[in-house]
Amino acid sequence: MILFLGFFLCLASCEDTHIINFKLLFKELKQVVEKELNFKSGTAALLPFQERFKESILVKIPHVYTDLSASHVLVMDGQKEPNLVKSKN
Repeated sequence: MILFLGFFLCLASCEDTHIINFKLLFKELKQVVEKELNFKSGTAALLPFQERFKESILVKIPHVYTDLSASHVLVMDGQKEPNLVKSKN
C-alpha cells in the first residue's frame, strides 16, 4: 500500500510523468508484491524473533510448522490473546 501511495505522490509531483516506463514499473511492482506474499521468506524473518523472545513472558511468537508451510501457506500455533486489562470483578 505504501509503495502505491509513493508512486502516486511521485506522479503528482513529477513534471516528467510522460516518460515513466510503465512496463518496468509493473515488473518491479510485481516482484515486490510476490516477495511480500511469499510466506517462506516471512517464516525466515520470523525465526530470529522466536529465538530472541523464547524466554519472554511478555512477547509470544507463534511456532511456525515449516514442514507444513509452503510459499502460499503458513501454518502456525494459535495464540490466545492475554487479557491485558484487569476487570473490576
